Amino acid sequence: AWEELAEPECAISPRKTLEIPNWSALYHGLILQEEDIGLHLPQQKELRETLKSKPRVTKAKMTFSATFSNQWIGDLTRAGFPSFSGLSRIHIVYTLFGEVTVSKASLLREENRICITATLLTKDKRPIEWTEDRGEGFQRSFGMDFELEDGSKFHYPPSTPSPSHGAPSGPSPHGEGGDAKSGPPKGLFAADLLLFLSKLRGEVKEEEMAEEKARVLHCLEVAGEIERLATL
Repeated sequence: AWEELAEPECAISPRKTLEIPNWSALYHGLILQEEDIGLHLPQQKELRETLKSKPRVTKAKMTFSATFSNQWIGDLTRAGFPSFSGLSRIHIVYTLFGEVTVSKASLLREENRICITATLLTKDKRPIEWTEDRGEGFQRSFGMDFELEDGSKFHYPPSTPSPSHGAPSGPSPHGEGGDAKSGPPKGLFAADLLLFLSKLRGEVKEEEMAEEKARVLHCLEVAGEIERLATL
């Protein structure tokens, strides 16, 4: 058995992923572990629980912005299409709303900016606007806006003053805890490793393994459909 570690902003495509030898572990009875530390974060769990306690969401918007990472993210031949470099944000949508379809997608390309916007639809046709916006000098930020059935609105993350500087604090651009300077909270990678070890020991139910596999493959398909529609 082995572990396939994928950074939250890895550059991949469904076809290439299915071709790499390690992915074939799924079909040979081996253990596949895709690292996605954002799903282990207390903030993400809190968001899921908060939404359960509120009226039904009728519309949502997710926006991520950042600068060009390492001066090469703007080169799509090297970085991958934005829907794949932003795959972890599709996983967040899945954990909140389940499977989605892609209604439309558009790509804006400028000299120092790449912005992709997609409209995703839940199974009961509720729209989710999903945006990845990268440009030279952009600040890293992540946020979600929800419109609820009773007419109220809810923003995540809520702005809270920092005890030391009075500046807003909250999840990182992946929807993760921590900030751009200090990174995610300590222990997240260890938690992911422990999850993998529990799979090797047979402590994770087959149903849970099947659910994880379905999530991984579905999110890859969504990313591929976003790319297809945005490049028509």
